[in-house]
Amino acid sequence: MSGGSTPESAVGSGLRTGVSYRGRGVMTAAVARAAEWVFANTPIIRIFAAAYVSNPASQRVLDKAGFRFVGTMHRAFVGNGAFVDGCYYELLK
Repeated sequence: MSGGSTPESAVGSGLRTGVSYRGRGVMTAAVARAAEWVFANTPIIRIFAAAYVSNPASQRVLDKAGFRFVGTMHRAFVGNGAFVDGCYYELLK
């Protein structure tokens, strides 16, 4: 498909916050700053992210960092030996 994202123009990452840092905005700030750096220093035009449907804290981090919810993928991940749904987000340059 022409005009879509290629591996060279999109990137994704995972998140994990230590218990003592949760709820303090640390991850939101880190995600926002990392996105700023990526867009300023690389040709990447899209950053995508996903969170378990059952993990509203990760979803809030992405929302607060400016990511846009783009949809839910059913059976997107395997967590604790079972399929779980994922919420997908993107941030465009």
